[in-house]
Amino acid sequence: LAPPAEVQLERKIGVVNTSDTLNILATPSKFVLITENEPTLFIDSASVNFRKYKGRKVEAEGKWNDGKTVFLIENLTSLTQDASSKTLFQSPRLGLKFQYPSLWIAQEQQNVLGITKIVITPYEVEEDELDEVDVITLERSENNRRLTAREWLGLDEQYRALKTQGSSTIALETVYQQSRIGTLQLDAVKATIDNGSEIKFYVPRDTFLYIFSHTTIGDSEKDQYRNAFYDIVMGFESIPFAPTPSAPPSASAPS
Repeated sequence: LAPPAEVQLERKIGVVNTSDTLNILATPSKFVLITENEPTLFIDSASVNFRKYKGRKVEAEGKWNDGKTVFLIENLTSLTQDASSKTLFQSPRLGLKFQYPSLWIAQEQQNVLGITKIVITPYEVEEDELDEVDVITLERSENNRRLTAREWLGLDEQYRALKTQGSSTIALETVYQQSRIGTLQLDAVKATIDNGSEIKFYVPRDTFLYIFSHTTIGDSEKDQYRNAFYDIVMGFESIPFAPTPSAPPSASAPS
């Protein structure tokens, strides 16, 4: 007997979304592909992380399951230029505004100590999964002595940081450089960590110091993420801080 003919992969073009977003109940899969010429396709894959492509136009190659209810995707290519459309983000709490790619997710977080930071990811992820995706963060630290970024980091005039280990002095694994960032070209320090797996910029403002950072996990689109990070760093602007809530006046004692 001749071996069965190999099933040829079909090609589909559409936009990835979720059943929940579209209010579709009792679905055979969580994600869907919205195409122009055929009904909504329910999609699944053993290797593709669909959350990464939510809202993006993609080209998909795959085949139907036995019941032809789910399109099983083997290869997926994004057709959307994620960085072309921008959204303005403003944080009066941090005193910053900047633009970032519209399809990305930007969230302002505050911990129990009142420290605020902005976390930007190229797609929606859970907080405990942040170490599994490229992440851009913006945070503010105290700088009550109004130190320059170089002074705040403890660098010498050649932007070198040294630490003592036993009786020898060795250079840290971070390379520091003088830089200028933001629309006003503010004096800053750039730190390149672990051969570029993480980039940080430090820039002071009043009694605070901003830290912009991008950490990559080696994603295939890491260059796009790094370029978006540089766009944020070079294009951010300062805005007035939100006023600190004042304590309500105490009640007067009865006379």
